[in-house]
Amino acid sequence: MSEDKRPYERLPVELEVEVSAASDHNFYTGFTQNISEGGLFIATSHLHPLGTPLEFSFTLDDSPEPIQARGLVRWVREPEAQSPMPTGMGVEFESLSAAELQRVQAYIARRRETIFYDED
Repeated sequence: MSEDKRPYERLPVELEVEVSAASDHNFYTGFTQNISEGGLFIATSHLHPLGTPLEFSFTLDDSPEPIQARGLVRWVREPEAQSPMPTGMGVEFESLSAAELQRVQAYIARRRETIFYDED
């Protein structure tokens, strides 16, 4: 098994993501499978080549205000007949305001506290 080389720990979470390729005028909806302060995985059948700039928005489930972001496709998971893994793309955040990055970081921290909370 290969070592995970991602610089940020990922949080498993499903959020709706509205996506637009910067060069297209096609909008579509995907869902995150995970998010980190460096980017997210978008589960979708609308795959783009590596390096494609995307504009997207998503709403964290603790706030009604959507986060607007730009990112680059860093990796693609093609559909495989026998694979349980979802088809989609890993997208690295390229343009995220400091306030929005702080919202993402705080959201991840709160969710991790909930996941790892121990009553003993």
